Amino acid sequence: MDVFDQRTGRKDSVEDRATCFAMFVATNVVLFYLLFNFLIYPVSLPGLHTAKSGKDSATRDDSSEDSRRQPEVLRDFGLYLRMYSGKSRDYYTMLVPSMKYFWFLPVNLTVVLDDTPEDRLFAENISNSFPFPLICFDKPLDPKYYNNIGHSLQQLSMFYVEGCFTNKYVGFVDSDTFFSTMVTPELMFNGSKPIVLGVYGKNRKDWRNGTTFALGKQEVFRCMSYFPVVVKTKHIIEMRKYMEELHKTHFLKVFSQFSISRTGFSQFNIMCTYIWYFHRDEYHFHAQFHGPGFVWNESYSQPSMQYYNESLTAAMTYPHPRSSIHFRYHRGSRNLPALIRPGICFSGGFELCYDVCDSVNKSSVHKELYMFARLNWLWDRRCLEAHRTHYENVQQRYSEVIKKHISQGCSYLRNTTRLAT
Repeated sequence: MDVFDQRTGRKDSVEDRATCFAMFVATNVVLFYLLFNFLIYPVSLPGLHTAKSGKDSATRDDSSEDSRRQPEVLRDFGLYLRMYSGKSRDYYTMLVPSMKYFWFLPVNLTVVLDDTPEDRLFAENISNSFPFPLICFDKPLDPKYYNNIGHSLQQLSMFYVEGCFTNKYVGFVDSDTFFSTMVTPELMFNGSKPIVLGVYGKNRKDWRNGTTFALGKQEVFRCMSYFPVVVKTKHIIEMRKYMEELHKTHFLKVFSQFSISRTGFSQFNIMCTYIWYFHRDEYHFHAQFHGPGFVWNESYSQPSMQYYNESLTAAMTYPHPRSSIHFRYHRGSRNLPALIRPGICFSGGFELCYDVCDSVNKSSVHKELYMFARLNWLWDRRCLEAHRTHYENVQQRYSEVIKKHISQGCSYLRNTTRLAT
C-alpha cells in the first residue's frame, strides 16, 4: 500500500516507512547507549598531556624532543599505575620526585583510579602536572568478584590493562615506587625482550598457593621484586583466557577464588610464572637466589632445587640492577636526599657537582640497585661489575639529556644541605 507525502510529493510504501522508522529507533538507541556510557563510565579525562608552561612541562618536552633517539621498543611502551586517592601522598612524595630526577625517557604514564568523587578530584590535580598522566577510571564492579577487598580490586585491574592502555608493552609500578637511578632502556629490555627479575628460594607460601591455583602450575619466581614489571599486553589477555579454559568459568570468578584473602596471591608472581611456562623465549630472565645462608627446604619453594639447576643458565643468575626501590618496605635509608644522591653522583655528578658527591665513595657499589623490600642481592660479588656496566650505559647513551637531570638533582641536594645546616 502506498502513502502520498504532501511535504515531499513522493509516494512511499507502508513497508518503506516502517523500515525507516525502525532504522531511526535503532540509531537513537545506539546513540543513547554511547552517550550513557560516556557520561556514567568515562574512560579518560580530556585535555591531558597538553600543559605547555612551567618547569614541569619543560622537563617533559626535553624527553619528547629526544624521543627519536630512543630504541624502537620504547615507542610502544608505557607505565601503568593502579592506585586510589588515599595513596596520593605516596604519589606526590615518592613516585613523582624520583621520576623528575631519574626518568629521562619519554614519559607515558597511565593512572587508573576508582570512579569516586575523591579520586576524580585527585585526577584533576595530577592531570596537568608532571608526569602528565592519562587518567582512566575503573567501572563499578560487583564486590563479590574481589571479595569486597579494595586492595584486591586494584590487583584485578592489572589483569585488564587493555581497557585503557593500548601500548604493546606495559610497565607496572606502585604509587610508592621510588626510582633511584637513571632508568635506561637496558634496565627494562634486552633488545626487544622485556626483562623479568624473579627471586627463587624462600618465597611466600600464601602467594605461592595463589599462583598454583590460578595457573595449575607450580610458582617458579617471586616477581613482586622489582619495578617496573614489564609484560607484553597481549600476554595478559592470553593469560586470562588460559585461566578461563583451565577453570572452565569466567576469569572474574577465577579471581574471586584466589583473592579470598588480601595476601593470598601476587598478581606479578602469577604473570611471570605464566610467562615462564608459555612465553619464556620472548623475555629475558634474571633469577636471584634468596641468598647465602638460606637452607633449601621444599616447603618454602616449588619446584625443587634440581629444577632450577637444570632450568637456569649461568646468564640468568647474573645480577641485574633494579631501577627502583619499594619505598614503604625499603630496609635501607628512607631519607630522600640519601636515596637520590648516589644515583645523581654515579650518573655524572662526581664531575658536575662534586660538592654534593664528596660523601659518596666513587669505587663502591650503588646499593639500592640490588635491594628491594627485604630482598638483597649484594652478597653476589658480580653486583659491582653490573653496577659499572649500568652507569657506563647511562653516560654513553644520553649524556646531554641526563646532564639536565643531574643539574636538577644537584640543585635539590644543595638546597636540602643548606636547609639542614
